[in-house]
Amino acid sequence: MGSVRIPAAYCEVVGYKPSRGALSNRGLVPLAKDFDAIGLLTSSVADLAQILEEITGVENLPSPPEKFRIVGSTLTSRADQQSQSAVENILKKLRSSADVISTNFDPSEIRRAGLLVCELEGSMSLGLLGVDTQEGYSPEFLSIMNFVRTLAPEKIASAQKKIAAFQEDTAALFESIDVMVIPTTPHGAPGLSENPPGAADLAAWVNIAGLAAISIVDPKTHRSIQLISRRDETIISLALWLEEALLTHS
Repeated sequence: MGSVRIPAAYCEVVGYKPSRGALSNRGLVPLAKDFDAIGLLTSSVADLAQILEEITGVENLPSPPEKFRIVGSTLTSRADQQSQSAVENILKKLRSSADVISTNFDPSEIRRAGLLVCELEGSMSLGLLGVDTQEGYSPEFLSIMNFVRTLAPEKIASAQKKIAAFQEDTAALFESIDVMVIPTTPHGAPGLSENPPGAADLAAWVNIAGLAAISIVDPKTHRSIQLISRRDETIISLALWLEEALLTHS
């Protein structure tokens, strides 16, 4: 739900979440099978590409933005001004025409629906369904995982139906565009004791949709943006080009 890209953004490194099924989830303790993805955090996109070549056997090379239809999104308006500026800076580097796609979904609502699925599937896969105390798990975590027990079955069914419709609509949207550029997080890194609401809103929907995303830092604002696509090779090759452009001209 964002736990690769969000820490990457807060620590100003690169975070990559593969599309559904692009990398094996072997060895991963499952939380929600449709949303789970093993990601990578690296110091650069070049390092990321090298590691992925070792994992997949596929070499990714920089591709110029002219090859792709790159768009912004109304989702960016949910972020603060500094994060919005980061998106604007990156779109300029990508020489994008700055088309802005209007999204017809509420990312907070989709995230909450996804959390219900995580709680339902995760509590079963971890053996925590109905468990109030368990060594190694905090009372807060157990409370979260067991919240789903308090809901009527219709509530859970509604969330699952909402997610299915969202996945279908998002797949159709990304048939007409190659890359979407939005902030990784609505705000900068919080204090260690802070837990800002909505911090995962701009990231979680990407997991739920099964898309690929790379979080990369805008050097001017020190905020991270996401390159989002249905094709992993598209964002990797574009991110390689962008990193070279940022290093050369920043």
